Amino acid sequence: MDTVTEASMAISMALHGGLGVIHYNMSIEEQCTEVRKVKKFKNGFITEPTVLAPENVLADVDIVKQQSGHSGIPITLDGGLHSKLVGIITK
Repeated sequence: MDTVTEASMAISMALHGGLGVIHYNMSIEEQCTEVRKVKKFKNGFITEPTVLAPENVLADVDIVKQQSGHSGIPITLDGGLHSKLVGIITK
């Protein structure tokens, strides 16, 4: 089965053995963005986690957990995604 779709539906269809076709009525840049999202997806992996810095307080952790639904929050040196990992807060 195939259908014209955007990234989230294309990922869902691929997980079930289907094929999604990105809309041709999007700009080239938008099409490229959608394709990157699909190609970057890894089932079971969080590819762009919300991270915090050591200076953040537990209330910040609670807010991130509530917003994202994730049970583990990486703590990096400067709170940036590509910074050195210094710890992980879990359940």
